[in-house]
Formats: sequence, structure tokens, C-alpha cells
Amino acid sequence: MFGSCIVRFERSKPASQGPRSVCFASRLVWGLLAWSWAAALGIHDLNAAQQVIDDGRYRPGDSVPGALQNPILSNPMLDGSNPTPAIEWGQSGPSFQGPGSPAYLGSQANEGPQAVFGYMPAVNQGTGAAPGAVAPNAASPSSAMTSPGDPVQVQIFPRNTGVDLNVRNLPGRVPGEEVVLATGGVRVVIDSPKLMQPSGGSLNSLGQGQQLVVQADNLVAWTNRLSFLGGSNESPRWELYLEGNVIFGLGQRVVYANRMFYDVNQQRGTILDAEILSPVPEYEGLIRLRADVLQQVNPQQFRAYGAAATTSRMGVPNYWFSSSEIDLTRLQTYATDPVTGAVPLDPVTGQPTTRDRITLDSYDNFINVFGRKVLYWPVFRGDLDNPQYYLENFSIGNDSVYGFQVRSRWNMNQVLRLTPVEGTRWTGAADYLSERGPAFGSRVTYERQNGFVFPGFTKGYYDSWFLLQDQGLDNLGLDRRTTPLEEVNRGRSVLRHDHRFVNGDRLLGEFGYISDRNFLEQFYEREWDEDKDQATSVRYQRLRENRLLEVGADGNLNDFFTQTQWLPRADFSAIGQPVFGSRVTWHSHSHVGYADLKVGDAPANAVDLAKYDPLAWEAEREGLRAGSRQELEFPVQLGPVKAVPYLLGDATYWGQDLTATEVTRLYGQAGIRTSLPFWTADPTIQSELFNLNGLAHKVNLESDFLYADANQDLDRFPLYDALDDDSQEHFRRRFLFDTYGLNVGDNVALQFDERFYALRSGLQRYVSAPSKEIADDLMLLRVGIHQRWQTKRGTPGDQKIIDWVTLNINGHYFPKSDRDNFGEEVGMFDYDFRWHVGDRLAVLSDGYFDTFQDGLNTASFGLAANRPEQSDVYLGFRAIDGPINSKTLNLRVNYRLSHKWVFRASNSWDFGSTGQIGQTLGATYIGESFLWYAGTNIDYSRDNIGFVFSVEPRGIKGGRLSRLGGATIPPPGVLGVE
Repeated sequence: MFGSCIVRFERSKPASQGPRSVCFASRLVWGLLAWSWAAALGIHDLNAAQQVIDDGRYRPGDSVPGALQNPILSNPMLDGSNPTPAIEWGQSGPSFQGPGSPAYLGSQANEGPQAVFGYMPAVNQGTGAAPGAVAPNAASPSSAMTSPGDPVQVQIFPRNTGVDLNVRNLPGRVPGEEVVLATGGVRVVIDSPKLMQPSGGSLNSLGQGQQLVVQADNLVAWTNRLSFLGGSNESPRWELYLEGNVIFGLGQRVVYANRMFYDVNQQRGTILDAEILSPVPEYEGLIRLRADVLQQVNPQQFRAYGAAATTSRMGVPNYWFSSSEIDLTRLQTYATDPVTGAVPLDPVTGQPTTRDRITLDSYDNFINVFGRKVLYWPVFRGDLDNPQYYLENFSIGNDSVYGFQVRSRWNMNQVLRLTPVEGTRWTGAADYLSERGPAFGSRVTYERQNGFVFPGFTKGYYDSWFLLQDQGLDNLGLDRRTTPLEEVNRGRSVLRHDHRFVNGDRLLGEFGYISDRNFLEQFYEREWDEDKDQATSVRYQRLRENRLLEVGADGNLNDFFTQTQWLPRADFSAIGQPVFGSRVTWHSHSHVGYADLKVGDAPANAVDLAKYDPLAWEAEREGLRAGSRQELEFPVQLGPVKAVPYLLGDATYWGQDLTATEVTRLYGQAGIRTSLPFWTADPTIQSELFNLNGLAHKVNLESDFLYADANQDLDRFPLYDALDDDSQEHFRRRFLFDTYGLNVGDNVALQFDERFYALRSGLQRYVSAPSKEIADDLMLLRVGIHQRWQTKRGTPGDQKIIDWVTLNINGHYFPKSDRDNFGEEVGMFDYDFRWHVGDRLAVLSDGYFDTFQDGLNTASFGLAANRPEQSDVYLGFRAIDGPINSKTLNLRVNYRLSHKWVFRASNSWDFGSTGQIGQTLGATYIGESFLWYAGTNIDYSRDNIGFVFSVEPRGIKGGRLSRLGGATIPPPGVLGVE
């Protein structure tokens, strides 16, 4: 919740009068302090400008008629207008007029007369010229000589072209010091090697060759420039005080201020009444910062008083974050290569590359809405690599399953005021569901280039969520709407870890605990349906070229799911190894391990138990399993056809089969794979209607014939290597009753058994087959034609080849159909069709067809259209015929009705007996800084009607509400005034 905040830009109280109602966002501090100040300026004393004037050296009002005033900050670019930029880079005005002003001698092609101050050895000595005047033949600024001692050059121009600048030189009150006074609008250009030194690739580096350009109404400068005309190798000292509409820019950041003091040599200063427009990471627009005072305590620590931040571009914003004081600390560390662990050298300096890590602490933090403080937190600590606010998400909702819901997500490092570990993110959950009870959770994600203990790239996450004393019943749809609970303290805990060592080795680890069989289906339905199983395992992999050695172990913490424990297991693979030159290719996979197949416990609740029966291959079995599968390929080129005859053999031992008997299976397979590609192209085919610029048709004819023989039948083995996820196995047990009308102890027909579907599909064709149990007698010919029509699209000179139409068709022929395909010689047809009519419209269709009685047949047809930031529409129809019959129409619409409103709706309808399946209806209001969504959803299966209200900042990467037509609704100001 950093991004969508708004600031009340009023004249603020001095810092000594306490905090004002202005705000802070950590991302903005990155944009201002970490990028702007830390690289270029630096900040001095809190009241440095006034102290410099008051210390007796010079008082503008004593010597200059009409002492310098303190005009109110004017920022024409923040009220939504788009004037000519105030900073005119590379331009200058006419010569200076007035007593004591230096003369510019020399010429440049694009520069008018200007004032040049700095270390310039070629000066007028003994000529009677006024003190400080530049000699007639002095070098121009572009060729001015510099000294070895970090020379500094200051150039002063008129602020606007065609306007004279009044400059006066006055003696200072310190011997050897002079004062330069400029009024009427000035533009100061500062050149210094300190501004141009790279910092090892740091984000704070300005890069070489940049200048600091500052504009203001009036200028007072103190310098001892005359003391160095005698040949000193040091640069003169320069201290600048600017006031009145101060503007300066650093890259894409623009700073507006009322007053500013800057020590050029020490790069220290103070900005008063500052406002900044700055880009920040992970945000597409610009963020505004308002601060009473910006100060640098030391080169590594910065401080801001009375700070406010917002993404709003309105003159008087409505939402903002505020802090009375912010302390920012910059720590520089060496940047290491994620693969080798070495520290690379900067190509410019030759020094070790460094990177900056920025941490911050802020005090008296408020979230302000329409001028009122709505949330307070006393102390905030954050890491600008992960610059989020302490409250990251808040939502409310209501439905009949969970009741009234309040959900919140918190940044735990900030809540507990802990310094975040680099590359990590810790979020806590605090929820309340009126029908179920209170819940809490924690999620830690990490991605580090150099690991935690050992070097190498590391990423992963830990996620947990627990419900205390669940008070309700599970509603899982249809005949399971009132399912009794097996546990009252419910939840889950999952860890997934991936570490890639410097030498190329890899460590993979998982931990998965679930309280009961129905928890995921009730509270994390999409994860239950689509994500991989929550398992507990560890794997160590060593990959060398085409050889992989893997050693690992698996456990089963969830005794209500059927899973295999491997205690332990080792695998070795060699893929694509040339033998006898390039005439033969060898593939190999061998494994050994102790397998313990744990069958899930029967349900304890009566609703699930009434429709529970173990699958045909489920049995409590354990023992050694070891085997090796080898394949030899003999590729040959037969004219335009590439043919690959091959031989495959497998020998595997099981300590226990389904009858608890040890068995060894020998399996052999021989076959030939062929491929025939051909194509044609016609550049004369042109069509504006279909956006065609030439057309190429590419075709690939493929075939794979195999003959396989095994000395043991497939149905003898338990599936130590599972084919389906836990969720699919759970519903396969219910299919016995709901779909096939069978009873406990029965098994579904073999044509509907997942093991024989995998066999007919040819799962066993390759040595890398995921299941070692799937292999049996089979004769199969698989043929396919893969086609694509390609054209060129894009602007002239930048055209790219795209697939206009793709059509892939595959079919299977079974010579021994009675044994292999339930009496049908042909079957298992499938196709996939995609027609990209234009860049925003596509026609989609796919299907699958089995030819035996009651075989599965599916076909779908759909239209997908999108206009970035305007609409996203999908209309599809899918028909299923076989053991399950369904004809469903699906519609999803996201349509931008106006500049401020987006209509969102979806509906699923079954033209069979089911009827209405579910629907959603809602609207999103595109606010100036937030996206506000309110909607309803209806789930007819669960007889549930729900309401949801959510808020999302604009411009945040990965935002759910902001995606529209394949693009993100941009933040305010990106496309001009809204």
C-alpha cells in the first residue's frame, strides 16, 4: 500500500513546531533521497542557509536594494497542466550587465555570453583589469584547464533566453573571500568530477559526463576564487544559496523548492520546502514527495522532516502517507556474480563492483484520507529493496460459506521493526471469518543471488495459514454441502526451496503439511485443483553436460492422501550420448530406491465415507525397486525424410507387487520415428482485412511406430510413481459411484482406467517416462500433421514473423485392436487450431476423440478479443460426451464503459440438466490513485452467494484489477491529464 496516496500541499510549519499532516512512502524516499541526493548533492545543517547568511560573512539585505525574498513555491506541472519545461538544457542568454560582473571572452557555436567561475590558470595578471576579470584569451568553458585536485567549475546563465541577468561582485567579510550576487532569474551549471564518478554500478551513480543544473530567481555565492589565481593546484571553494522557484533535475527526477543551500566542494546542502517528481522501481508513473527539510547527516545517512508522498497529480490530493521524520541509511556492499560467487570489476574504474542497500526508519506515520488520519503506526522500518508499507492489503466480504470476512496482510519486518534480510519478504495474515473463526498465517518469499549460507542462486517460499477452532461445516458442492469436519484446528504449512550452487549442483526441498483431507478444497480451491501436490521431499542433483545424478528421499506427512515414501532413492540419466561417432545415439535411465506406498486413510466423516473406495492399484506395499532402461537410436536421412529406428529395453525389480510378491519385469520395444518437413511461401499475398503481408505455409509430417512386449502384465503393479495429483485421485474414487453407478469393491472398466489410457498414449516410449510401472504389450502407429501459416506484422522496417494460423492433428492406429484399443483399430484423435485473425482477435478450437463405445469425446470453440486498456472478452463453448456429458457456454467480459468505469462479468451455463453453474458481476471505479472494485459472485453448486469489496493502488506490477485487454491501466499522469 505504498503507491496510491495523496498529499495536502499547504504551507507547512517549521520542523521545530512538531509534525504536520503530511506523509511518507518508502518508494518515494528511494526516488528522492537514494537516487537524487545520495548521488549528487548531500545535505548539510538543518538551517544551513540562514546560518551562512547570519554568520557575518554576508547579508543580502545589507548591500542589495530589496533583500532577497522567500516566494511561495510555485509548481505549474503538478496541477495537471503541461507547460514548457522549466529547465532549458544547453541554452544560455545574453551577456551579463552591471558593475563588477565578469566578462565572457571567447566564443562557442551555440552559446551566448555567460559568466564562468572556476579554476582557470589563464587569468589577467598585472593588466589593470578589475579583480577577478577573466583575461581576454582565457579558455572557453568547453576547453577550460582543470587541476589535479578535483577542479570545480561554476557557470551562471540567465534563467530565460533574451532576459538580462544582473550580477554583482562584492567583497566578503573574510579575507580572500568574495560574494557573487545574481538576481532576475539564474541558471547555475556545476561541473565537478565528484558529480561524474561512477559508484561501481550503483543505482545512485549519475554516470560520467553529467552536470548539475539548478535554476532559481536569485543567487548568493561565496567563493575564494581569487586566492587561487597565483597557481594553486586546488579548486576554489564555492557555496551557493538559491531562493525563489528553485528547480533542478537529476535524470528523470525533477526537484522544486523554495530555498536551497549547496556546498559545491563538499557536496553538502539543505533543501527547504521541497517537492519532487521521481520514478521509483515497480511503479510505472511518477511519485511526488513533499518535505519541509531534507538533510544529510553524513555520507551514509539522510534525514527528512515533515515528509509527504503521493502518486496523485492533482493540486490538492486526497490520499497520502505521512511521517514527521525519516532516517535513511545507505550501506554499500560488493555485488557478486550469482553463478561464480566472484566480485566482478567495473569496466570503467577497474574497481570491484558495488551495490547500495538502503534501509529507512520513519516516525509518527499516518495514512491520510480526505484530510483525516485513518491509520497510525509509531515506528516504521523498511528496506528499499522491498519498499512496502506495513499494511499491504485489506479487504472485506460476505457469503454463506464463511460469513462476514475481514482479511488483512501485514509486512512483518515493519510491524516488528526488524531489519529485513536482503532478498526476502515476510508477510503476516490476520483474518476473521464470522462463520468459521479467527485465522492467522505467515508467508516468506526469498530470492537471493548469493544464498543464505552457501554461495549460489537461491529462491523459494514458505506459506502457512491456520484456522483456530473452526465452528462450521464444509460446503464442497452438491451432495457435500454439509460435510462434517475431521479436525477443528485446521490449516496448512508448505515450504519449497531451490538452491543452485556455484558448481552447477542443485538442491531442491519441499515440506507440505495439511490438517485434513478437505482443507485445501474448502479454503484454497484453485490451488487444490491446479497446483502440484503438497509433499515432503529433498533432492540433490548433479548435472554435467548430458548426465544427471539425483539422490533424494520422500516422506508422507498427510496420511489421508496416497503417496509413496522413498527412503531413499537414487537416479542416473544420460540423454543424447553419441556412440560410434554420430551414427548411434544412446539414452539411459537407471534408478534404485526403497519404496513405501502409503494408502490414504478412509474418511472419518460420513459424507465422504459413503462414496469412498480405493482405486484398483492402491495397496499398502513396500520394498526395493531397482531398474534400468536403455535406448539406442540409429538416425538416417532418406532423401527428404529423417528416419530414426530405435531399440529400447527395460529391466526392473519390485520387492512387492499388488499381491505382496517380488517380481522382475523385462520389457522390450522396437520402432521407427520419421519426420518430413516441407514448406512454401508467397510474398505476393497481401490483405489489409486479415493483416497479411506475404504468407508462408510450413508442414511437418510425423510418425512413430512401435512394437512392445513385456513378460508381466501392467495390472500387477501398484503405482509407486503416481499418474495423477491428490485432487484427481480423490474424485476418481467418487466417479465409481457418481459416474459409473458401481458399488464398493468394484473397479471401473479398463477403458476408463487411467493406467491403460497412459499405456495407449505411449507413455512408455521414452527412457525419461515419469512412471516405471506403465509398460505392457502394445503395437501402435502414431501419425500427425503439424501445420502453421506465417506472415509478417508490424510497422515498416520493424516487422516480425508471427503464426497467423496453426493446426495440429494427431491420430493412433492399433493393429491389435482387441488387445490394445478395446476393439477399435483407430482412435485417440486430437487436434488444436488457432487463428490469429488480427493482433486483438483470435479464434480457438481443440478436441479429443476415442472411438470405442462410451469413449471420451470433447470439442471446444472460442473467440478471444482484447483491446489494451479497453476490453477483454472471451466466449467459448465446450461439449463433452462419454462417461460424463456436458455442453457448457462460458462468457467472460471486462469492458471499459467510460474513462472512469470498467464493467466485469462472467457466466457459465450447462445446456444439460445442470443448468446455471456460476456467475460474477461487478464494476471497477478507476480513481485518481486507486482502483475500487465491488461485485457479487454466485456458485450454484455450493448454493452460495457472495459479495466482495477490494481496493488496489494504480500502477503496481502484478495488480489483478488493473489488467485489462492484456495491458495494465496506467497510473495517473502517464498519459496526460485525466
